[in-house]
Amino acid sequence: MMEEVIINSYGYKHYHEQFMQNTNGTTATEVLLIVLPAPFGIFLSTYVSSVLLYAAKSRIQFPPKVTRWLPFVIDFVVITVPFILCFTVYSDVHIVVSSAFFISLCVCVIYSCILNRNVLTKDFISALLRTPINEERRPYVTNFRAIMNLMTAVCILAVDFKIFPRRLAKTETFGYGLMDVGVGLFIIANAIVSSESLGYNFMPKMFTTSMWKALKDCIPLLLLGFARFFVTKQIDYQQHVSEYGVQWNFFITLAITKITGTLVSQIISFDYSFMVSVIILGIHQFLLSSGLQDWVLSNVPRENFLTANREGIISSLGYVALYFAGIWLGRMLRVNSSSFRSNLMLIGKLIVFSFALWLFTSLCELWFGVSRRLANAGYIIWILAFSITVLAILMSIELITLMLNKITKTSLNLKNHRSHEFRNVHINYVPLILEAINYNGLLFFLIANLLTGLVNICVHTLMMGVLHSACIICVYCIILCASAVLLYLKKIKVKM
Repeated sequence: MMEEVIINSYGYKHYHEQFMQNTNGTTATEVLLIVLPAPFGIFLSTYVSSVLLYAAKSRIQFPPKVTRWLPFVIDFVVITVPFILCFTVYSDVHIVVSSAFFISLCVCVIYSCILNRNVLTKDFISALLRTPINEERRPYVTNFRAIMNLMTAVCILAVDFKIFPRRLAKTETFGYGLMDVGVGLFIIANAIVSSESLGYNFMPKMFTTSMWKALKDCIPLLLLGFARFFVTKQIDYQQHVSEYGVQWNFFITLAITKITGTLVSQIISFDYSFMVSVIILGIHQFLLSSGLQDWVLSNVPRENFLTANREGIISSLGYVALYFAGIWLGRMLRVNSSSFRSNLMLIGKLIVFSFALWLFTSLCELWFGVSRRLANAGYIIWILAFSITVLAILMSIELITLMLNKITKTSLNLKNHRSHEFRNVHINYVPLILEAINYNGLLFFLIANLLTGLVNICVHTLMMGVLHSACIICVYCIILCASAVLLYLKKIKVKM
């Protein structure tokens, strides 16, 4: 009844904007745990797909259309649906979903090992540890980038419904929110696959060449940023101005981060990316603690471009520090990771780094808080800790899948005289949906934004019941994922 009075008095737009404000977030532990079904779902998707693939080689012949779209159905059920459930109706029991997926993973591993126990000899284990791994395009990196994109796509619509818990929404000033990790993970995901982290740009290029390339790469982002501002103004779309500012938005932050990073690289080589990240973050936090933070969080009227967009402008320095940290992380992931053994050692190194960063995150929370709005030191260190932890889990999933695949192939070759039939069986370590999302990453996110806007224009999302809300989100995800897969299968890549 009270909601109807508010809507009648101020309008639905005002009600929607008020509903999105003053959120305090949850804990850093819950934010991490609530995304764990996705890595476990990747394993289950790969495992089920490999079982079907071996079955198709030996006994079953699937029709071409089934072969093409069955992976989509499997991926959607074990990856996308758990995301939807954990972010909405099962948010209070997400630990149960994660536990069920983890137990399923353990059962699959134990079952495969018992079934093929005759293969597990010392010679096999020794050969497994020496197994070469292609460093050019690692599946766990692709999965990380696609999971981040899919998670963001689900959240940007789900947050407009009441079945999405407010504690998972973006925090107003300080705290941990599931949606707070979005922009940070986008920057990390782009940094770890950038030309600098891949080792293609060890020394700074000529200033004009580097800046022109950076500007050219950022033109689509700037255009999307300006287009988003003008469109939202024209259709009077609800906007949370304390997120980035009045004219500023997510796309502009990504563009400015890339351009500023290129400028800094003209002075200091990317070889010192970790040191650069620490220095920039230290300067940023010093400025915030010296009074800049109070100005950003104050109620100063938004009368000019600087005051109107103070959150987006000031936080950009923190995101530049995160970008250089991502380049350092990307280079670390590619050092001495050419064999199964070296990857195990790299996982150990990532665990040590993540433990240290989680400790620093706790200290930062005590000293000056964690704020996405400011992109302060606490937030940057938290995003780095979160990213490294998820990457370590995904790399572990990849190695487990590789081990099971090698066990299965060896066992089949021993049992079956027609070993040549299984020698060339290729297991896709990246699920179809995630491969498709990564194939057109920015386009996928753009379509998600357009569909989200369309849903909000057509219906009053905050007035929808639980069942209707869940159905709309599921249909939205089906359309979004099916579109990405269709473009991927048709090999249509939109360069953005």
